[in-house]
Amino acid sequence: MTAGHRHQHVSRSPAGLPIVVSTVIAVIAFALALTIPQVWSGLKAFAAMAGGTAPAAATAPALDVDILPEHDDPRVLVIYRGTLPEGAPPYQVTFSIPGASQVHALAYRRGDQLFSTVYDARPEGNRLQVTFALPEREFQFEYYMEFTARRPERRFSIALTFPFAVDLLRIAVEQPARASNFRVFPEGEKLTSGGFTYYLLTQSRVGAGQPVTVRAVYAKPDDEPSLPRSSAPVAAPPAAAPAPSALSPYIWIAIIVAGVVIAAAILAAPFLRRDRDRSSRRPAPPPPPRKRRQPQGQQEGQPRRYCENCGARARPEDRFCSQCGRPLP
Repeated sequence: MTAGHRHQHVSRSPAGLPIVVSTVIAVIAFALALTIPQVWSGLKAFAAMAGGTAPAAATAPALDVDILPEHDDPRVLVIYRGTLPEGAPPYQVTFSIPGASQVHALAYRRGDQLFSTVYDARPEGNRLQVTFALPEREFQFEYYMEFTARRPERRFSIALTFPFAVDLLRIAVEQPARASNFRVFPEGEKLTSGGFTYYLLTQSRVGAGQPVTVRAVYAKPDDEPSLPRSSAPVAAPPAAAPAPSALSPYIWIAIIVAGVVIAAAILAAPFLRRDRDRSSRRPAPPPPPRKRRQPQGQQEGQPRRYCENCGARARPEDRFCSQCGRPLP
C-alpha cells in the first residue's frame, strides 16, 4: 500500500460515524436544554428555603365556584371550575373540603369534552383531603356537603380554601326553587338566569390556603330538590388516553429521537465498516511508465536497420548481418 493510498483511507474512515455521534450529542443537548427551566425552578426554590423564605405559591388565573343548595339532591352541590397553575404535567393537587362531604365527580377537560379521573380522599380532622393528578390544566370538581341546619330554616356555611393562589375568584350561589327569604353572606349581586336566581360574589387575589366563607339562610316548604337527580356530567376516560408522565412531553420526544438516531447508527455501522474494508483492499495505482532505453550505439531520431534476409536488427555501423552473414544495404 502506497503512502498516497494510506492517506486516502484515513480521510474516508471518519466520514459517517462522527456525523452520527454529533447528531446524538446534539439531541442529548437539546433534551438537557428542555430541562433547564425545571432545574432552574428547583434551584430557586432551594435558594429560597436556604435563605429562610418560602418559594412563591403557584397562582391560578381564575376559578369559578357554584354553590347550589338542593339543586338535584337534598344536600348542597359545590362545583369548582377553572384552570390549574402553570407547570409540568401531571398536575397534582389536593383540595380540602368539609369532612362530611361526598365527592360526586372529578374530571379534566380536553377540547370540548370532560373526562373523569381517579382521586384519593383522606379524612384529616374535620376536613376531607381530596388528592388527584391530571394530564390537563382545565378541571371540574364536584362534591355534596351537608346543611348546618334544616329546621326551622335551611342553613349552610362553607369555608372555601384552595392549595394555590387565585387571581380572580367568582362565586355563584343559587336560590332553590320554592325557597323564600333567601339571604347570602356576604351579600352579592342578584341575577336571574334560566328560571333561577343567583347571587354573585367576586374576590381578587385570594392567597393559597386563605379561607373564603360563604353562608346562606332561607325557608322552604318541602324537601324536594329543584331538579331531578342528574346523571354524572362527565364522560369515561378515553381508552387511548396517555398515562400521566413525570417528564415533560418535549423531553420524551427528545429521548425518542435520540433512540432512533442511536438505532440508525447501530444499523449503519456494518455498512460503514464494509466501505472502510473495501477502501483498504483497493489496489495501489500502477507506477508511472519508464522511459525506454535506446539500443547501444543508436542515436535518438536515427532510423533502425534490419537484415533483408533474416530480419535481424543491425547496428548502424554493421556492414554484414550478425545472424546470417549477408551484406547489409
